[in-house]
Amino acid sequence: KGTQLCNQAGQPVALRGMSSHGLHWFGQFTNAQSIQNTARAGANVFRIAMYTGEGGYLSQPEQVKRQLIAAADAAIAQDMYVILDWHILSDGDPSAHTQEAVAFFTELAQRYKDSPAVLYEICNEPNGGISWSGNVKPYAQQVVHAIRAESPQGVILIGSPTWRQDIHQAAADPVV
Repeated sequence: KGTQLCNQAGQPVALRGMSSHGLHWFGQFTNAQSIQNTARAGANVFRIAMYTGEGGYLSQPEQVKRQLIAAADAAIAQDMYVILDWHILSDGDPSAHTQEAVAFFTELAQRYKDSPAVLYEICNEPNGGISWSGNVKPYAQQVVHAIRAESPQGVILIGSPTWRQDIHQAAADPVV
């Protein structure tokens, strides 16, 4: 509702949970048992950090995507929210891989279009001398359009320049 995340009953939701680190490095911490243990500890969200560089998704897309889907499905089975994190740390500029991001999020939005548990984080930690208006926003507009075509109500998180700082730039020039 507006800027407030709410559950299906319209009640505000506060997300509490954990984020994985480098799905392709530490996949053992994103298996069903680890996610179940996280839920038992009181978490209601599990963030799957899928690095695109550093030997991650762009190097082995099918394997990493399978790991991400297995973790997402395990979190949903625990009645948790799940954040699908397109983590672009070493890439710096999200627009360097716009086509790959559009294809990835189109596929995942098709898969999870009926699941209100899924949140799409389309560019975590953009950095490297980029700007909101020149890099992040144009990238986000394309990826948001792809997600919205499949999942009109899906929640989309968009990083801002300088490792998610400088949020005032995004606030002054929002993605529609």
